[in-house]
Amino acid sequence: APAWQIYTGVLYDAVSFSTLTKAQQTKLGEMTFVQSALFGLISLVDQIPAYRLSGDCILPKLGSLPSIWSSACTQVLASTDDFIIDLRSGMYQKLGPLPSKSECVVPKILQRMPSGPPKVVSHFNKATKGRIVRAIAQSKTKVNTVEALANVATSLGAEVNVKSPKGSSGTTALEVIVGEL
Repeated sequence: APAWQIYTGVLYDAVSFSTLTKAQQTKLGEMTFVQSALFGLISLVDQIPAYRLSGDCILPKLGSLPSIWSSACTQVLASTDDFIIDLRSGMYQKLGPLPSKSECVVPKILQRMPSGPPKVVSHFNKATKGRIVRAIAQSKTKVNTVEALANVATSLGAEVNVKSPKGSSGTTALEVIVGEL
């Protein structure tokens, strides 16, 4: 089945791929990579079997999955001239580290707390990432800059802080602070 039907969880529920228009599904399929522990970088529309393999597995005779995937996946990411929005968890980022290019952004999703500073909460993190992906698919304009991504997150009711890299290159961090879903 297509990857969007195989993969489940909070993020995929928030994307709700099946409820997007055909044009939005096509757009998402063309612009999105999913980091698979088994297949490397794939599209949401790629046909895959159901499987269970976590990104932190160590395979007999082959070793860790980062040692298998990191070079190939990073090369694929480096080969694109497109703006990269990296929504992968830390474990899956290790399977294909971002190339050193200025067109990359890594959103950090934080939840506003009743008191004290915002903090990472897994459920809100994944749900918000799914909502961002869905909003990008539905966007009538291209989301190909940090500012455009910040506008998408803001339109979802989030507070956004851009953290530019030091120097002329590197990955931009984007703090996306949400209250509730």
